Amino acid sequence: MGAQKFLVGDELGDEIRKILAEHGARCAVAFWGAGAETLVTGTDARVICNLRMGGTNPFAMRKVKADIRKRDDLHAKVYLGKNKAIVASANASANGLGLEGVEQAGWVEAGTVTDDVALIAEWFETLWNDSQPVVKADWVAAERAWRARTKPTLVSFDGFDPEADDLPLVNWITWGDWEVCPEAIAVDGFVDEGLLAQVERGLELEHPADKEVLAGRWVLTWTRGRQGPPPPSGRPWWVRLGHATVREAFRVTGEERKRDVVIAVETMPPVPFDPTERRFITALRDVLLRPEYADLLVTEYDAPWFKTREPLMRPFWRDVKAAY
Repeated sequence: MGAQKFLVGDELGDEIRKILAEHGARCAVAFWGAGAETLVTGTDARVICNLRMGGTNPFAMRKVKADIRKRDDLHAKVYLGKNKAIVASANASANGLGLEGVEQAGWVEAGTVTDDVALIAEWFETLWNDSQPVVKADWVAAERAWRARTKPTLVSFDGFDPEADDLPLVNWITWGDWEVCPEAIAVDGFVDEGLLAQVERGLELEHPADKEVLAGRWVLTWTRGRQGPPPPSGRPWWVRLGHATVREAFRVTGEERKRDVVIAVETMPPVPFDPTERRFITALRDVLLRPEYADLLVTEYDAPWFKTREPLMRPFWRDVKAAY
């Protein structure tokens, strides 16, 4: 048996990129997402992916410079170079490797690198021969599956634990006219549709110090009502943020200044609870209007928003649970 090493985080992403930079790299990786087209940098690569399940972003996949085949039952994540291979949990996407190449985005990933590649290479070649070339109809079907991804099942706030680690943050917005800056999300001159969706679902990074607080977090968001909390008929929603930031991603209509965005993860994991439950919204409104949480609703501030308010989250969620 050859040498093996367990990898997590940045080290895993770096080793995968090294393999994908080799001539003749081979990948049997189920799902590919935003930023995937920038990962395969070597020549004559071969890729097997899963286009049927809706987990592969076809707009990014079509730009990957490789010979691509499809396998509808593929769930593996295997990266194979000339002298080493990685078997991992990480898909080739912003979620798996981090859009900017430096961090994980949304999920904790791990894998093993080995220099014992013979059996893995044999497995890949057999799988390659059993896979099908991708034709135009496959891309059309993949686009349809991508747009129709199943939404997670919602659970009641009754089961929420305010004593858990890494509690959700809260955030309100006021709607206005804004536009994404195409140059910030373009690859080879074309807008990346998957990344566009992640920017649109993300949150503005108003202060650099907030990035460490927002990265990888759930954020409960609502449209601000007259007093600050969501109106009684409002419908809060969840944002799951990754670790990647897109610089100068959007501007408010009429302004020249471009603003940074911490992007949402590519595929939403199951949300903490159903935020549209009437009983929960009533409890949320009640607690937000208490004097001790006035800082969660102020409209004028100079310091970082999330970093300075994170210490309020545990007492806040305890009180919402009690009011519920």
